[in-house]
This record gives sequence, C-alpha cells and structure tokens, in this order.
Amino acid sequence: MVSVRVTPIDGWGYMETLDGNLADPFTVRIDESAVDIGSGILGWRGLVDDDTAKYAGMPFEMSPRHTPWSGTVVINIKSGQTYAFSGMADTTGLECDWL
Repeated sequence: MVSVRVTPIDGWGYMETLDGNLADPFTVRIDESAVDIGSGILGWRGLVDDDTAKYAGMPFEMSPRHTPWSGTVVINIKSGQTYAFSGMADTTGLECDWL
C-alpha cells in the first residue's frame, strides 16, 4: 500500500456536498493502481486514511488529469451512494507509470 498526500483544487466543475468548502490537504491509501475506473480510464482506488480529514474513511477513485503526468488528478470521493467531493487535486508521492 502507498500513502499519498492530496490537496483539493478550487477548479472548474468541482463539487463538495458536506459543507461546500474545499478540504484541507489529507492523506489517502492507494489500494489499487492502474485499474479501469470506467470507460477504459486507468486510475487509482483506495480510502482516505487520514483520521483528521473531512473525508476520513471514505473510498475514492482518481485518475490522471494531464498527459504527460503532472501530479494533478481528478478525484471522486464517495459518501454512501453520493459524492462528498468531485474535482481536481494536486498530489505528493503519487506515481503514474502507464501514461
């Protein structure tokens, strides 16, 4: 398992349903890498494993935002059957070896 630091970005089209505010940076645990997250898009799956984070314990999927790899991702964090956050984020410690 790999831990990655995620910093949400206030970008076009982001959605936050818990309180409407961007979260502070948090850590996620990568459980699956280079996995098809839909429509042939490869990405990562895992859990927010930062106990102090707004999204603590929630599952996520994320994919590279740019090619070539820039460290920026599109991330969707689920809360039950809906999204708690959907948008872009910068990452620290994440590698993408399939682009």
